[in-house]
Amino acid sequence: ELIEVEVGKFELVQVFFRKKNDYIIGGKVTNGKMENKIKAKILRKDIEIGKGEITSLQKVDKKVSEIKEGNECGMKFTTNIELNPGDIFIGYRMETKKVTL
Repeated sequence: ELIEVEVGKFELVQVFFRKKNDYIIGGKVTNGKMENKIKAKILRKDIEIGKGEITSLQKVDKKVSEIKEGNECGMKFTTNIELNPGDIFIGYRMETKKVTL
């Protein structure tokens, strides 16, 4: 059985660039951590408006695999939703849970 495991929250502060469904954005990890190559739910005013995927994470000019709570970062994010400053991303990954009888 596949289950969603929440990794962390990210608040979008600025959209730097958009090309079709690819965004380059900046913001702050407000809870937990953000990891490269994970999926994220997009919330606007506490309502889920869509999903996307983190395709790259950067701290200053260095590519990294994760960013911990309290740190600012840049990311490349893919989604078909129009992103706005203030949007909240809930990062998650899918894990297999063993079913016991």
